[in-house]
Amino acid sequence: MPDTTPKNKLLFDFYQNIKDGTEVLSIEDLEIAIQTMELAKEKLKINDQNRIKQAQLSADKEPPKGKVLYLPRYQKTLYANVFKGNEEIVKVVLNEGLREIGEYAFAGCTNLREIIFPNNRIILRKGCFKDCTALKEVYIPDVSNIGPSAFENCAVLENVILPATLSNVYSRAFRNCRMLKNVEFCGGDANATWFYSDVFENCSTVM
Repeated sequence: MPDTTPKNKLLFDFYQNIKDGTEVLSIEDLEIAIQTMELAKEKLKINDQNRIKQAQLSADKEPPKGKVLYLPRYQKTLYANVFKGNEEIVKVVLNEGLREIGEYAFAGCTNLREIIFPNNRIILRKGCFKDCTALKEVYIPDVSNIGPSAFENCAVLENVILPATLSNVYSRAFRNCRMLKNVEFCGGDANATWFYSDVFENCSTVM
C-alpha cells in the first residue's frame, strides 16, 4: 500500500501515469526529475548523518557501564593485591566455597558498589576492601576474622551486617568510615566478638 499523504500520492500518480504511457516527459522534465532525485538523496544522507551524530552525543552523556566480577566455583583463595586499584569493577559475586580474601585484594576499587559474600565461613585479610569509596552496604553471612584496615576509608559505607559467630575484628577495620550509621549482628549479639579499640576510629555515629 503506497503512502497516501498528498505529496506522496502526487508523486505516485505521476509515476503510475508515466508507467502506463499516459504521461510523456520532455528531456527538460527528465533532467529536473533527476536533479530532484539527487537532491532528495543528498538530503536523506545528511539527515542520516545527523541522527548518527545525535545518537553518539547521547551515548557519550551516559555513564560507562562497569563490570560485574563472578569468581569461578573452584576458587578457594583470592590472593593479595589481585584486583587492587581496578576501577572498572562495580559488583563482586564471591563464589560458594571461597575461604579467604587476601591482603588488599580489592583495595582501591573506587567504583565497587556491591559485594555478594558466600554463605560459608571466610576470612578477610588486611586491607582487602580498603579505599572502596563507593561501597554503601556490607552483609557478611559467615566470617571468622575481619583483618586490620579491611574496610578502612570506605567513606560512604552506611550499613554493616555481621554474623554472631564472628571472633575478631582487628585494628582499624572500619577506620574513617565516616558515614557508618549501623552495625548489627544477625542471629545474635557481639558478646563473643573481640573488637580492637580503634576499629571504628573516626566513625562518629557508631561505638
